[in-house]
Amino acid sequence: MARIIAILSFAGAVVMSQSLSAQGLVPRTNQQPSFDCKQAKSAAARLICADEDLARLDAQLAAPFRQKLSQLSDAQRDTFRKAEVQWINERNTTCGLEGRDNEPIDSLIDAKGCMADAIKGRIAALVGTQQPQQAAAPSPQAPSTVPSAPQVAPKRQDTAQPQNASNQPAPGFSGAPTAQTLDQQQCAAPDPDLSISGCTAVIQSSLETQQDIAKAFSNRANAYAAKGQLDRAIQDYNEAIRLDQNNAISFNNRGLAYARNGQPDPAIEDFDEAIRLNPNYVEAFANRGAAYAAKGQLDRAIQDYNEAIRLDQNNALSFFNRGSAYARNGQYDRAIRDYDRAIQLNPNYVEAFYDRGSAYARNGQNDRAIQDFDEAIRLNPNYVEAFTSRGLAYARQGQYRMAVQDYTRVVELDPYHADALTNLGVAYAAIGQPDLAIEAFNKTIQHDPNSAKAFTMRGSAYADMHQYDRAIQDCDQAIRLDPNAALAYFLRGRVFQTLRQYDRAAADFVKARQLNPKLPPS
Repeated sequence: MARIIAILSFAGAVVMSQSLSAQGLVPRTNQQPSFDCKQAKSAAARLICADEDLARLDAQLAAPFRQKLSQLSDAQRDTFRKAEVQWINERNTTCGLEGRDNEPIDSLIDAKGCMADAIKGRIAALVGTQQPQQAAAPSPQAPSTVPSAPQVAPKRQDTAQPQNASNQPAPGFSGAPTAQTLDQQQCAAPDPDLSISGCTAVIQSSLETQQDIAKAFSNRANAYAAKGQLDRAIQDYNEAIRLDQNNAISFNNRGLAYARNGQPDPAIEDFDEAIRLNPNYVEAFANRGAAYAAKGQLDRAIQDYNEAIRLDQNNALSFFNRGSAYARNGQYDRAIRDYDRAIQLNPNYVEAFYDRGSAYARNGQNDRAIQDFDEAIRLNPNYVEAFTSRGLAYARQGQYRMAVQDYTRVVELDPYHADALTNLGVAYAAIGQPDLAIEAFNKTIQHDPNSAKAFTMRGSAYADMHQYDRAIQDCDQAIRLDPNAALAYFLRGRVFQTLRQYDRAAADFVKARQLNPKLPPS
């Protein structure tokens, strides 16, 4: 019985990523942020711990932060940590959470959207995905580094944070760097606050040309976007476009801000205009592809990625994004070829290894999937979802002891990972350790008392221990939570059959088969 339940459970264990909720507080269940919520004292920390969406984003931020930290020298790490603390303080101030540590959570909900935008912006800035350009003539970008946070399924393409060219004048301002005013130089600074200050001075000056003022609005918009203040960024892009309606970069960057703000339709309109103004604008094609992918229009996304690749055949991110679109479309062989090219261009592309492994797994090639998950874990030893997916691949091969090792590691990294706990229990049951399986299922139910799957799996483990009454109770609860839980009916039928209650067993088997014809007859 345990092996049948294990196979059926693992077969459906992949969890697709979820989008950020746009409405109100989403009570946190299993999602753990990057810090211990028991120590949460500040308003920002308490809000993150109270909300599922913010907790997930905060956890996602931890991975690129650790990766960036690992690439720095000791002296650089100290500076980087200080910069991160400064960003947190600025985020909390910008989102209106300073001085509100003692307020109830319900009164802090108004800051959720600002917090989410700020964290997404910080993730994009740390990972170094494709960037909005400064207000200058468009030019192809070098291949991007690793994109944003890991996910189980091939992931969507995140938009990114503006990037200023350090030690250069603000593009479009006249004169050599030494001939420019201090305000103009600061307007091009990589520090968002310094850039905002300098650009504001340029905008308010009566000595600047209309073109220079347009560049200042565009650069200040980039800085606001870097701080996660997308509405203010869009306002400044509006002004830049009003003053210079032929600047493709301003349309592209405003499109990025709309996309990050969850508004793909106006984003696509802006990318359309950027492409009309510059038919060879690689980034605009790639960004429009990402916007179409966010809308689920994968064929149109692939068309745009095709054009981006035609214009720049050495951009690893474009191949990765097209591969993700193919994978979402169920075209795994094509996806794998694109991931191959992305890895060829960037041998340390951890997300490409992970997503190629996922494509191999969905193609039934578990050995090759495991090899890619191995490489993803080598590049990022704390990559939770790579351990999760490798454990699933091992389980599908019947290597349950290897699966136990991987799921144990996931729980060490994330004690609240419900799917890992459930699959750990299934693996324990499959190797004949139902007592350890029950411990894992208990933890799952503790964190998610509405998990019909966890109750079904625990019922299976109780049946293996011949505790039939408890097995029936768990199946009953699973069916109450999910009246279409075919596996719970099937398991309860097996228990009734063991207890020689054949009429009840037959009724459960019939119901199970109605819900899932692939189940065995008894």
